[in-house]
Amino acid sequence: VEFQQSRVAYHHDESVVVRNMEVVQSIAALLGVSNSTLVGALTAKRARVHGEVLVISYRKPDALVARDALAKCLYGALFDWIVLQLNYSLLSLKDQNSAKTANSIGVLDIFGFEDFINQNRFEQFCINYANERLQHYFNQHVFEYEQEEYHREGIAWTHIEFQNNVDCLALIEGKPTGLLCILDDQCSFPGATNETFLQKINSVHKDNPFYEIPQKRETAFIIHHYAGPVKYQVDDIREKNLDPMRPELITVLKHSRFCVVRELAGADPVAVFRWAILRAFFRAVQAFRSNRVTAQARREEEGGGRSKSGSGNHSSQQRTVSKVTIEQSRILAAIENTHNRLRRTRYTRNSSGSLCASRFRGSGSHGTGAGGGSSSGGRHK
Repeated sequence: VEFQQSRVAYHHDESVVVRNMEVVQSIAALLGVSNSTLVGALTAKRARVHGEVLVISYRKPDALVARDALAKCLYGALFDWIVLQLNYSLLSLKDQNSAKTANSIGVLDIFGFEDFINQNRFEQFCINYANERLQHYFNQHVFEYEQEEYHREGIAWTHIEFQNNVDCLALIEGKPTGLLCILDDQCSFPGATNETFLQKINSVHKDNPFYEIPQKRETAFIIHHYAGPVKYQVDDIREKNLDPMRPELITVLKHSRFCVVRELAGADPVAVFRWAILRAFFRAVQAFRSNRVTAQARREEEGGGRSKSGSGNHSSQQRTVSKVTIEQSRILAAIENTHNRLRRTRYTRNSSGSLCASRFRGSGSHGTGAGGGSSSGGRHK
């Protein structure tokens, strides 16, 4: 979606309009919303002042931010929704079919360090941060834990030295002086800018061996990752970290004709968990009621024979128990997925978004280093 300045704008009015309406029409059809509503949410915002609703037109930078926020929000919500549905279905299938021992789908998402000369920005910072986390996980499980196991079992081996990147991770995610914590603080200050963020981290980490100030005066900083030093530009870093999703866009998605889009817009782990429990409860009640009606009809048809009615009740009870077991497995699936999502959310908030690169996995692997593993988080918020 592209924007241009409105031709009928008044003097000093920087409001914008959509340049390529055909693209907006395609997007609106895919999302199940009206064209005018989507265009209005992308080009203006609403503010309530003294009980009155004011419509404030976006300038072009604000419209671009709203467009990008909508795209990233849809991508992240759809990714989480697909994972949630897969886990829910696989666990239910496993409990229904006792012949199978397990159902699983393995996903391996590999990307290396990205280092574009003088073009590394917030996206590359998040991707390289995720690779640092993956390298730390690799070091722990392949070197540290394995060698501790050898030591406990008394196995003779040659100790393997490895490069520990704990200090580099502390530079990025440490509290309260980590780069991500300082970035969050700078995003909260009304008068802060990208330059003040750079000045702050330069003053705090100037003596850190994993942090370097470029010799040439420029709006950038250098981090010494395990794969090598990478220079990051601070242009738009605060704006990309905020990445605001306006309520107008959420309202548009919640009024979609498609239930999937409405579910994505209102997705909340606690709400999904509670709805799964409520739905399973009513299904179990319905199963008991249908079983009772079936048993009564069978007893009437059989003329009250005790032996036959007893066997009929026994088979009905077995079917009821089977249905209840399936519903319980679905509840457990909902609980497990909810706990995972809540744990990830808390971890993201507590550690300033450690799993922050999954939403940028589409940018590809063009780095100089190599990294591997699976990433399941979202970008830093």
